[in-house]
Amino acid sequence: MSSVDIQEILKLSVPERIELVEAIWDSIAESPESLPVTAAQKRELDRRLAEYRKNPQAGRTWEEVRDSLIPKGDEDASRGQRPRKTDTSKETPTPQGSNKFPLP
Repeated sequence: MSSVDIQEILKLSVPERIELVEAIWDSIAESPESLPVTAAQKRELDRRLAEYRKNPQAGRTWEEVRDSLIPKGDEDASRGQRPRKTDTSKETPTPQGSNKFPLP
């Protein structure tokens, strides 16, 4: 593994760091089999599967859940795509050390 200087990463703008994190997350998501399932997660999956088999009509499909969460008219999200990148050059910087984020 190559060494990455964290200080260099921290010099990136917030939008650049977000883009980096997205790229890292996407690379992880490309191989979900490399993420082990814990015993607790396996038990929960087994419990949910047993509940589904008892009453398959009680649940909702992914499409139903997704459609209930996505604002009407958000075509990118309804196709499972990431929202389009917005111009972040006009964002107000967050004070260092603050855990509050500026709202658009």
